[in-house]
Amino acid sequence: MINLRPLQNFIKVVELGSLSRAAQALHIAQPALSTQIAALEEDLEVKLLDRTHRGVRPTEAGIILCRHARALIHHMHETRELIKAGRRSASGTVSVGVPMSLLEVFAIPLIKRLRERYPDIHPHIQAHSSFYLRELVINGRLDMAVTLQGEEHKGLKSKLIATEELYFVALAGKPRAANKAPISLPEVAKYPLVLSAIPYTGRMILQEAAARAGVKLNVVAEINTSWALLATVEAGLGATMMAMSAIPRHSPIHCFDFRSFSPSIKHQISLCISDELPLTAAARLTVRTIPPLIAELAAAGQWPALRLSL
Repeated sequence: MINLRPLQNFIKVVELGSLSRAAQALHIAQPALSTQIAALEEDLEVKLLDRTHRGVRPTEAGIILCRHARALIHHMHETRELIKAGRRSASGTVSVGVPMSLLEVFAIPLIKRLRERYPDIHPHIQAHSSFYLRELVINGRLDMAVTLQGEEHKGLKSKLIATEELYFVALAGKPRAANKAPISLPEVAKYPLVLSAIPYTGRMILQEAAARAGVKLNVVAEINTSWALLATVEAGLGATMMAMSAIPRHSPIHCFDFRSFSPSIKHQISLCISDELPLTAAARLTVRTIPPLIAELAAAGQWPALRLSL
């Protein structure tokens, strides 16, 4: 097969922004890595990296090479798979990005489904914000991602799967409040709020809704995991906002009051893949598995407050 090592090493340099850090990560000597980069520059007759006091950054030509090198490596991996496959079933590692709030409700069932139906596919799950997950798909570092953002984005193909309602969560009173009517944004503004930080999607959606309503939110702290948000509410430090699917299974939900917003606030569940980079056979099977799995979880009541767009 074609030797892709110099291209793979160049991509690592761009990702880490440093020849020394890349050499350490790749377990090769820095002079050898520098020689590989110099050989690429000589072969292409163009400068690929600019040296700065903080490390290196790609030139315009380097950015183009990095993007197409990732595409070439994907093509070669798929070719290798097809050449080796006199196999009846797809195999290999598939990288899937998932928002941290969906790890329990979605990522675990996805792993289970793939293990049942395609035991030779090995899912590699990465959890980040939806904003960062989309960048990882565009850059070829993820095969696909389930995100909480539905709008189109350059470099991506997105399929809207469902919308999910978000709830205002406060510590339950004693006795518990009988009024579970939707809460308005002016009323929300009266509470100290502990929210996930921007660019986490739920925070951005709430912030935009408040701006449209001319309301200033009283955000007293930021923290980015669902269990920690609930813990701050339970500790009496403020109220928060989240989807029901983000509530950890063993949380003491009897401690909280959940109220929908008026007007309602929702985020969108979408499946994103690159519109340039090819998918392996295993990744294509995984893409086809995700929408019906989400539909099954919703139908079984395991993913509450979800409205399918299938």
